[in-house]
Amino acid sequence: MSEPNDQPRITWNESSCGIVYADVSNATATREEVALFFGTTIQGGVPAGETHVRLDRQILLSPRTAKRLAEALEDVLSAHGPRLETTGNKGPHPPAGGSIPVGDPVSDELPLPTDERATLLIRSVRGLDVPFGLERSFKIGHKMLLSERFLVTLRKDTISGDAHARILEISRALGMPEPLEGLFREHLTAAHYVHFGFEKGARTTLIKAYLEYGEGWEQQLQDGPGSLDPFLLHQGFKWDPEDPHRHVLTRYVYRPAITYQEMGRRVASVFQSKESLPSYRICLDLLGLAARKVPPRDLLYLEVTEQGSPRRSFDINLYRAGLRIADMERPFLMLCDHLAVNPREFHRIFDPARGKRLGHVSGGTDREGRDFLTVYYGVEAH
Repeated sequence: MSEPNDQPRITWNESSCGIVYADVSNATATREEVALFFGTTIQGGVPAGETHVRLDRQILLSPRTAKRLAEALEDVLSAHGPRLETTGNKGPHPPAGGSIPVGDPVSDELPLPTDERATLLIRSVRGLDVPFGLERSFKIGHKMLLSERFLVTLRKDTISGDAHARILEISRALGMPEPLEGLFREHLTAAHYVHFGFEKGARTTLIKAYLEYGEGWEQQLQDGPGSLDPFLLHQGFKWDPEDPHRHVLTRYVYRPAITYQEMGRRVASVFQSKESLPSYRICLDLLGLAARKVPPRDLLYLEVTEQGSPRRSFDINLYRAGLRIADMERPFLMLCDHLAVNPREFHRIFDPARGKRLGHVSGGTDREGRDFLTVYYGVEAH
């Protein structure tokens, strides 16, 4: 008896395969996916001694697919032997990844925000001279809509010199209170990624620093559905720079390998009151859209708790689902109606982001027991 063939049978339709020429390529990897960039060298109009390239194609792969591609390329190139040589032209510096995948092409232009502290944060990160990701967000709460929010992601091992000292220098410049700084310094060694966040509210400004731990756990997860227990993936350090006594430590626990049904049950446990029922249904709509695109293992479900606070919330990373902000227009408008948010103001924020990739959504009940939903989207590489 012949052995069963566990390899899928693949057929090619070459007539429908588009061809794009590229003489420049680049790649970057994150925990969620691998991004391949392709482009061409710009001919003419370039100052002497400089090389300009245009990256105008991007392909996003799962890590497993990227590994198969790498093996296929290795087989092809080994057949050519020494006839192939590299030119040394590696194109522009690869973009940063972090726990959020690259969504848009590499950009050298980054408009600075008008707020003084937000400007300081961006300039401090750029001063590290490393690739970083920028992710924007908006937050909807009771009679509240915040749009001056963003998150910057750095991979610690890309920072030259004493990375810990340089990161701590940024946190001090942003006014991190001493009690938080001691904990931040203590846990910084174990972190692989650092995220700095900014949020301007109606009355206060919040600065945030997140540490992200652990590498290699995705491979462990692939080894078997029960191979990982819940574990601490992020710690968040949040403070009001105007009032050093207003600070909090937040824990983000990742629950691996849970089903969509289990995610729904856990979201329901966060939105416990009848008043929160519309927010809960909107989250179910979101999970339903994701379920049509990817299996649940492609999402990251985290449970969030704050030290000394009644806040209960969750965070669901949806980048691999390939959804767009526009996919959630109707549910978002329902949420605005539920939380008494002006739909015209909402569209002012929503419409420019309509085509961006839906990143991760966090929601729950805040310190006052009122429900909220925060949407992160369209991470850019800088």
